[in-house]
Amino acid sequence: MIGPDGLGPLIALTCVNCGGKVEVAKSSAAQTSIQWSTEAMRRCPAFTVRDGCPHLRRTVESAVLEGALVISE
Repeated sequence: MIGPDGLGPLIALTCVNCGGKVEVAKSSAAQTSIQWSTEAMRRCPAFTVRDGCPHLRRTVESAVLEGALVISE
């Protein structure tokens, strides 16, 4: 599936902290698009609408470093 920015595919990621499942696309090193499901928001004790989740940000960073999530610049 193509991400909301039209540039990169969404990939499924599971937060290492709470196990919430989201879909993520990276269109640049600074731009991350995350599609939160209702279930993921409910599972995540750290989620806020304004800031998302710091644990998920670390999960995304790890996925990029491991090559599981590709930046589509």
